[in-house]
Amino acid sequence: MKRFICLVLAAALLLASLALLYTNLLYRLFDKGQVDEFMNKVDQLANETQADTGADAQTPVDAEQPEGLSGEVVDTGEQTESEAQGIERLGFDYFPLYTRTEEITRKYVFKINEGDINGFGSIITDATNAYGDQGVMTEVYSIIIIALLSIPVYMLVRLLAYSTVYEMTNEANALIRPFARGLACIACATVSVTLTWFVYRSTLYQFALGKLTDWISSFDSSKIALNAVNILIIVVIAIALIAILRKTVFRGSVVTSVLTALLRVVLFVIFFAFLNAFLSVKNLTWYVAIFVLAALLVIGLIDLLIEPAKSKRR
Repeated sequence: MKRFICLVLAAALLLASLALLYTNLLYRLFDKGQVDEFMNKVDQLANETQADTGADAQTPVDAEQPEGLSGEVVDTGEQTESEAQGIERLGFDYFPLYTRTEEITRKYVFKINEGDINGFGSIITDATNAYGDQGVMTEVYSIIIIALLSIPVYMLVRLLAYSTVYEMTNEANALIRPFARGLACIACATVSVTLTWFVYRSTLYQFALGKLTDWISSFDSSKIALNAVNILIIVVIAIALIAILRKTVFRGSVVTSVLTALLRVVLFVIFFAFLNAFLSVKNLTWYVAIFVLAALLVIGLIDLLIEPAKSKRR
């Protein structure tokens, strides 16, 4: 009974996370007016604070936004935070490093679909072009902040449902176990990062980041202010997490927890970049199935190395 409840809860959390990421899916599950009203209530504190202080709206993570993959159309020019209203600002196009990664994956999913392995020779050049400009550092800072914030969220998600799911994968056949663990890892990472992203975009990004930016901008140049704020937030979160993790036993060490958190966010970005790119392909071939199985195998094996399957107690 416990396993059934945990499976249902894990599936519900995953569905809710996907609904937040894919706006059209959320609008099919709930009325648009109800969704907008909920987001307005979530943002009420931040909006009231900004109105009292007269703080200007912050620019989004990405300076240039392509057409939205989560159902909305996003302007390709510079866009302010106030223009990304409601639930739309939780879309993939605003997630740090996503649009850069998705740009690369779109070039190679067609080669994967055609089985053209030799076509990957220019991937280093494409990656350099995608991640080579100066604006990438702001997104890297945001990725680190999200990763650090996701650690307590991940611990909560595991406690609620996914620890039981992981136990079930440990009992699977040795040949199937890496694939099952890969699926569980992706699902848990999706839920953890999405919940963290929701908090980051709806509360931290508007309230805390805006406050700190205004404070630092009073005696710092505007170009340096945002990065200085990000570094300050990273230091504060790191100190708080070290204090928390010192009181808990989680994966053996603080360093391991931080590294796995970063890996979890990177996995989230890469996974959905490939997923959304594959969804743009009309006729998928069996090469894609091989690629997916290979990806699940690699992810599962890495996760098993980080968290080995426990032997059954007799």
